[in-house]
Amino acid sequence: MIVLDEADVMLEMGFKEPLKEILEHLPRCQTLMFSATITKDITALANICTNEPEKILLQKVSLRQ
Repeated sequence: MIVLDEADVMLEMGFKEPLKEILEHLPRCQTLMFSATITKDITALANICTNEPEKILLQKVSLRQ
């Protein structure tokens, strides 16, 4: 299992190529990516390290009326 938390921040910090290289050498397994934003780079990274990725989007809901 691979878990990438704050994937968007890792890419912003310049870790795109090292992450890509590491993920390309790992066997396919369950991969979880957590990101506050879904950019082109996040989508590209997900396509490298996942097979048929699913996107789960959460939205803040106010319970006050």
